[in-house]
Amino acid sequence: MRLHPMNQWFGPKSFGWGWTPVTWEGWVVVLGIVVVIAAIGHRFRPAS
Repeated sequence: MRLHPMNQWFGPKSFGWGWTPVTWEGWVVVLGIVVVIAAIGHRFRPAS
């Protein structure tokens, strides 16, 4: 039995709690989330 079937973008972590990307599509999702959070933070930063 394969640990990460080809159709899953995220798989269980080796230790700890949660999921981790196992394909390039999963890493694209993670990168997209980081970019969105950074853009929101940049947009709503306090005026200096």
